[in-house]
Amino acid sequence: MTRKIELLIPVGGIPQLIAAVENGADAVYLGGTAFNARMSAENFDMEKMEKAVDFCHLRGVKVYVTINTLMRDEQLIKGLKYALNMWEIGVDALIIQDLGFGELIRENIPNMELHLSTQGTIYGEGGANAAKTLGYSRVVLAREMPLNLIEGVSKNSAIETEVFVHGALCFCFSGQCQLSRSIGGRSANHGMCAQPCRLPYRLDGDSPKYELSPKDLCLVDYVGELIKAGVSSLKVEGRLKSPEYVAIVTGIYRKYVDEFYEKGSYKVSSDDRRNLLQIFNRGSFTTGYIKEDTGDNLMSKAFPKNQGIFIGTVSGISKVRDRYVAGVILDSADLVKQLSMGDIIEARFHDSHGNLVTRSATLTYLNNKKRGEVNEIDMGDFLTPLPGDAEIYRVVSRDLNKAAAETYKNKTLVSGKYKRTTPIDMTLKSEGNVVILEARSELLDKPVSQFISVDGSTASRDNLDKIRENLTKLGGTPFRGRNITIKRPIPMALKISQVNSLRRGIVSKLEVDIISKEKRKVQIHKDSIDVCSQPNSGEVLTEPTEYTNIGEKSDWRLSAGDKPEVYFYSVEDFEEEVEKQKLQIKNKKTLALLPLADILLHGISVVNLDEKVKMRGYEDWIPYISNVSMGKEDEIIGRWLEIAHEIAKNKGLYIGNFQWYENFKCVGVEIYGDFGLNIYNSKTADLLDKLGFAGVMPSSETYGDENGAYPMMTAQHTIDGSKMQDRKGMKISIVRRDWSDQMILAKNGIKWDKVNVNKRVFFAK
Repeated sequence: MTRKIELLIPVGGIPQLIAAVENGADAVYLGGTAFNARMSAENFDMEKMEKAVDFCHLRGVKVYVTINTLMRDEQLIKGLKYALNMWEIGVDALIIQDLGFGELIRENIPNMELHLSTQGTIYGEGGANAAKTLGYSRVVLAREMPLNLIEGVSKNSAIETEVFVHGALCFCFSGQCQLSRSIGGRSANHGMCAQPCRLPYRLDGDSPKYELSPKDLCLVDYVGELIKAGVSSLKVEGRLKSPEYVAIVTGIYRKYVDEFYEKGSYKVSSDDRRNLLQIFNRGSFTTGYIKEDTGDNLMSKAFPKNQGIFIGTVSGISKVRDRYVAGVILDSADLVKQLSMGDIIEARFHDSHGNLVTRSATLTYLNNKKRGEVNEIDMGDFLTPLPGDAEIYRVVSRDLNKAAAETYKNKTLVSGKYKRTTPIDMTLKSEGNVVILEARSELLDKPVSQFISVDGSTASRDNLDKIRENLTKLGGTPFRGRNITIKRPIPMALKISQVNSLRRGIVSKLEVDIISKEKRKVQIHKDSIDVCSQPNSGEVLTEPTEYTNIGEKSDWRLSAGDKPEVYFYSVEDFEEEVEKQKLQIKNKKTLALLPLADILLHGISVVNLDEKVKMRGYEDWIPYISNVSMGKEDEIIGRWLEIAHEIAKNKGLYIGNFQWYENFKCVGVEIYGDFGLNIYNSKTADLLDKLGFAGVMPSSETYGDENGAYPMMTAQHTIDGSKMQDRKGMKISIVRRDWSDQMILAKNGIKWDKVNVNKRVFFAK
């Protein structure tokens, strides 16, 4: 029988954890106090982490811990020590980004299950198979994948797949974003993303808009299709979200997963759609890339925050005591019944300069004044007057939040009236004056038992109803009685207090055995690892903006022979640079890096390229496959694969992802690992060396202004324009390539005559 798909829920703190479990999560993912891509969440220290793991395991829920940042050399052993702690307390899997760190775990904790994070940028069968070879049991697929690619990887790769179905979308492929680090030194790959994609930008000098802010993802209508596609896990985003958000989203997705398995189909109710929108949405929802629709319906350019639900437009404003009440023409008559005192409403309008202004208020005044066919309502209180064209949104529903809170409030990790419990079967029997209670749970391989001796008559008790009733009193425990069997004879001397004692004892044994089953012993001596037991919470905060280790070790084979390189986004860029001589090449050993797919698509003569390269003063050129080649680039390479092999055999090949690694390796091509593989420490470099790479180029995490127009974002969505500018005047080039489906946002404003070609320089028009 095919295993039922997993519903995987984010938890940023203990209330969110309880909300997730109580509302039907099959698994949760959470972060600790270090090496965590969501360092601004509440997160879990080691004590809370162990209690969280125990709480989940008692209910059959798995726990995955994110150790999903890139690591410097000196952080690797600290990370390993941290992973050993996770192994000991029974964490079910670790979510990893850094390939070298993953290899270190596999060497030292070989039975620890590893999931490759979405920051690993896996979007095809080649990458998924490489992840399997590297020891990962699951890949979290890139969010930019359409359903047909998801199905291809899920059904044709011998590895589990995990797909995001709800929550915030990144504009950039995860793991490939340098915008936050480039703007303010806060790296997304170190858990410190400042979310610059939610800020306004000027496109070609126009008024500022939120050009990089996608709507939130909602695939509740596609649950059945993802199940049929062979996906292993449905993942919700949101470790920074409230417990109310976790409760609502978990409950709704649980409902439709179960309904699909039960009936083979389902229809999402209007109430559930409204509740998903109400709890959090950025400009309504998008289905993302699942149907390959990446038009402007993907984006929320007008407003980057939670939009709530549109209520109506202000028709007038009046003053009541010291507050202002808005007359609002409602968007729908149904809204009259949905609004409640205590809701949080927000007015939005533009000032005289065209800037968006918001005013929030708690709904403390509500008066329905329907006139004819017009549904109008007075609502407030606002502290300041509003213009007549202001739009009103409800951003918080008191009733919805109250219902969500009921699922987790007054519950802790150790006590409470839990809705989510583990079923147990109990059998009560006697052997002479010894009464035995036996319990079985699906979470254990064998039953547990508890016994008690009774004094007095061993005659059989006729009425067993009271005993049965007391055996089922499991409230406040992680269990519920499913099948209660009482085998006669039960001695008359057995007291109800003794029945209660047996029940409490059996519950205690069940808890101990279930928790103990998941604990493990470390196979290596911890004291041989000379680091503190717990990485401190400030570890990530001290990350440098530039990498200091790479290349310091003489045994590293960096890039293609450790020669200076100029990376061109297209052959046309290269030819234009040759013609205009923007970039002065002083080192005659410099290599030009040119896109393989561009050469193949346009049938560019290799002999002609050789001549132009020599004419310009380069020593030679090397083809490359991008950090993201999904779609058109992959199709072009596959279409002209024999020619691609021939070119790469003669020149070597840079690859920025694992999609084509095995294919070119098998025909004897000398392969170099490019920046998209995020090589950030010597362990990753050593791993790629073992995989047969002839050299490596450090992660784009190491790039700065000296690297020229390096890629700050690689995106599936395309922006109509050529240049962007942020609030502080930083210039960004929009790079499109006719041989690729992906767009690149590159650092601009480069004075090419000042650039010193040392290791790697990126060139853009």
